[in-house]
Amino acid sequence: MLISFDYENDSHLKFSYQLLVERYQNADRINTPGLSLTELPSYQDHFEWLRKQDTATYYLWQHQGEFVAQVFLRSSSSEMTDLAIRNEVGVFVLEQYWEAGIGTAAVSALLEEHPHKTIYAKINPENKRSENLFKKLGFQNITNIWSVNH
Repeated sequence: MLISFDYENDSHLKFSYQLLVERYQNADRINTPGLSLTELPSYQDHFEWLRKQDTATYYLWQHQGEFVAQVFLRSSSSEMTDLAIRNEVGVFVLEQYWEAGIGTAAVSALLEEHPHKTIYAKINPENKRSENLFKKLGFQNITNIWSVNH
C-alpha cells in the first residue's frame, strides 16, 4: 500500500534513514548513481535534507504492515530542466524484499497517483534489477534515461 511520507512521523523518518544506510552498505552491488560513499550523513542531516526537497513527493510502500520501500517523484515545471530531474521517479527497496515485486508494485502505484505525465527514471546502466523493473512498467530507454508517457 502506498502511503504519503509524513515528515512529522518518526517511523517514516527512521525507515527512510534505514534505507539510506542500507544503500551505502550495498552501494558496490546496487550501482546507485550519485551516491557519495565518502560519508554517511547523520540521521539529523538526512532529515534536514529530506525537508529541503521541495520539488519531490515521497511515499512509503507498506507490505504486510511493514515499511519495505520508498518511492519518490521529483518534479519541475521548467521545460529547461534537464530530463534527469524533470518528473523523475526513484525507488529504494529493503534488500530482503528484492526480487519480490515490491519495487514494481510501489512504482506502479506512484504512476497511478500521477496520471497523464511523462515520467523519467535515471538508471545506472549496470543496475539490471532497476532496468528490468522499469521495462516491466513500460518505460523506454532514451540514452540511459527511461520514460513512460502515462
